[in-house]
Amino acid sequence: MPDADTVWLTPLEEMHRILAHNGLAVRWKEDWSRSHRAMADSLADAYESDSAAIASRVGRRAADELVAAHRLWSEWLTTGRVRKIAVVAELAG
Repeated sequence: MPDADTVWLTPLEEMHRILAHNGLAVRWKEDWSRSHRAMADSLADAYESDSAAIASRVGRRAADELVAAHRLWSEWLTTGRVRKIAVVAELAG
């Protein structure tokens, strides 16, 4: 993945532990993977269709990496390698 050092995937169980360690309890969660994948697909399509204009501003490599990163996210969300989970937490107790 381009710029992989800018992404920190956290297993859901670890997120629960981190929140609990800091006095928070998860009150609600929902899997938003499907809608996030649809957005990644939509952005990749838009970036790809306008890649010439984007490349003229940021360079061909950066434009190609932008599309590739969104395609990869879509693939990962489709296959379950990653999930997008919305979490609401509040002070425990």
